Amino acid sequence: MAHDEIRREVLARQDEFLSETVQLRKFLLQIENEIELGRRHIRLGGAAVDLPSVAGVPTVNPAFNAHIKRVQDARRRAQVAYFTMAMQEGLSHRRIGQLWGVSRQRVSMILSRRAA
Repeated sequence: MAHDEIRREVLARQDEFLSETVQLRKFLLQIENEIELGRRHIRLGGAAVDLPSVAGVPTVNPAFNAHIKRVQDARRRAQVAYFTMAMQEGLSHRRIGQLWGVSRQRVSMILSRRAA
């Protein structure tokens, strides 16, 4: 892969990662509102049995998990792009691992996903 092509790939993956984190942040603000509704309910003497319907718990949990998964997936794709670019620039798996705070084995495993 040409260096300019890898650079475009890194930028695309960063854009994707950024977009997912922005969406997660918006969702977390919604969750804050749900938590406040639940706190108000409890403060006013409400029953625990009513909390899921008051605070939207049944819909929040699956949505939260889905948002986290999308962020993690985007982060992993960005990491593959970063590591690929670093390798093309001549860095070893060991050096990439040192810079990113992971083992060289982890770098190798992450890069092997790209080939798969």
